[in-house]
Amino acid sequence: MSGLAQAAGGSTTTFNVPGVVTAIGADGPRVAIAVRSSSGCDHAVVWTAPGPASQTYTAEFSCAGSAAHGITEIAIAGNRVEWVATASGNTQDMALEAATAGRPKVSTVAFGSNAAGAAGLVDGDWIGRLYGDGTLLVFDTWHECALSRPEGSAPCGQGLLAGGTVYTKQTLWKLVGLTKAKIRSGADAFEAVAVDGGRVALQGIRDGSVIVVDSHGRQLTTGAITGATSSGTAMQGTQVVTLRGTSMQVWDASTGHLNGVVPLPAGKGAAVIRDLQNGVVVYLQGRAVRVARLADSRQTAFVVPGRRAVDAQIEAPGLFYAYNATSGSSRGRVVFVPWATLVAKLH
Repeated sequence: MSGLAQAAGGSTTTFNVPGVVTAIGADGPRVAIAVRSSSGCDHAVVWTAPGPASQTYTAEFSCAGSAAHGITEIAIAGNRVEWVATASGNTQDMALEAATAGRPKVSTVAFGSNAAGAAGLVDGDWIGRLYGDGTLLVFDTWHECALSRPEGSAPCGQGLLAGGTVYTKQTLWKLVGLTKAKIRSGADAFEAVAVDGGRVALQGIRDGSVIVVDSHGRQLTTGAITGATSSGTAMQGTQVVTLRGTSMQVWDASTGHLNGVVPLPAGKGAAVIRDLQNGVVVYLQGRAVRVARLADSRQTAFVVPGRRAVDAQIEAPGLFYAYNATSGSSRGRVVFVPWATLVAKLH
């Protein structure tokens, strides 16, 4: 993809992307960017901040000729990147694709098909919940069956019931090279919500409880973390952060003990937690990318142009956040804020 440009402003760096940014995932100084093209195939772009170096991969499955296609999720760990590409007609087909930085080849790792095409249903096989850190890059696969089904359809059978949907075949995978290897299967292998230091945080879709497992699927938490919601969960080091109501809860990643509560700003709307690094959490709230230091609850915000912030990640080098300009051919923006600049704004 040509036309990628770098523009510096003060101590932050803005990376311009031809197309619309739909998601990002970061690890260290690298950020993986899912880019929706106005015509043709979608792309995954890996940018190494704050310099101009980047690499572009074609999301091959999005080239299937479907008018409804795109990259729905993306994640990066070290020099490997993975994304879910979709193509929709009467049904929705999904592929987990992956690549290694410095190498042009894109590998198809997993495939699924479901009824979320023209019919707008959920029945079928799904791929998602992509997370990465260091050497560990994971994703989930599962099967959904809606209890409210068209007349004459086969019954759903036994599985995990949540929100009128029966979930089966839940499996947590990791990438070994560019091939998949099973970590854990069953109801407590779903959903992945965070990866850090060779560990995966898994959140139950029915009760919101969180457990932490290692890269072989062995449970590390001695007690489940309770009270979590679907509004985002982040993990780093000894901390797991969840969101409930108008406050964030800080839990011990090993014992599940509640260690603290951080209130959110009042009257700012619904929030979604996105990431955690060195005791600093980033979350989205409308047009604002908000950063909070857990130790003293100090917060700062970056308000983006346009309707909303697309996504945000925080790593040791600093904060990444994405938004789309309201017009122009190169609408996508990914901003990098160095760690020192971020900390200075929290003082």
